[in-house]
Amino acid sequence: MTDYRLTPQASRGLRVVLADVEDRFGTGLARRMLERLVRTFELLAEQPGLGHARPDLTSDSRVRFWAVGPNLIAYRSMQESLEILIVERGARDWTRFLRPPYDDSPGSYP
Repeated sequence: MTDYRLTPQASRGLRVVLADVEDRFGTGLARRMLERLVRTFELLAEQPGLGHARPDLTSDSRVRFWAVGPNLIAYRSMQESLEILIVERGARDWTRFLRPPYDDSPGSYP
């Protein structure tokens, strides 16, 4: 598996994370953070088992997590691609991002 896609929620979170980095540290660092996150998405798509489960955040065993600096990525492996569910600062209240119920179709994560 080498493809990945971001859910609308992950795209919004990515924009917020990058805007925060740009506001606080400048465009250059925001660009490097974007490059680092994209490389991480590609790595996780190639090796989806790298992440770890967080039963304290979700009972869905398909959802895995990976940290990139102060940011956390939630993702799940689909049959043909990796679905990036959420990209947010790790210090945020993640329980509100991962509230069930949701169905098994791609892009259905709340």
